[in-house]
Amino acid sequence: MQWAWPAAPRFVRATALLLAVIAAAGCVLVGLLALLGGARSTTFNVTATTERVEFTTGSAPDSRWHFENIEWREPFGDSARSFSGGLQLAAGVAVFIERIGTGPLWIHLESETTDGSVGAV
Repeated sequence: MQWAWPAAPRFVRATALLLAVIAAAGCVLVGLLALLGGARSTTFNVTATTERVEFTTGSAPDSRWHFENIEWREPFGDSARSFSGGLQLAAGVAVFIERIGTGPLWIHLESETTDGSVGAV
């Protein structure tokens, strides 16, 4: 005569099946959280999509900027020319510096005086 475990009541089997389903769902959830929420190493971190700085030079500006091999565009000009050298800003110039994402850096200068000069190169 062979001995066997007695058949488990139906509610015990249903409870065991329910616990197995809950455990499997928990493992899947923990796996997704680890995959999506874990730290990733990047070569750079950007916390904003647009970075913009605006200021106006004072009455006696002493700011001189040095540039190496930049593209210089005249207002409403279609062509760009290469430029290396310095720029001495005039008094009363509105300066806008902007970079969107990892794109090029744009510097826009506007004279707030009637003569229209933003400085000397």
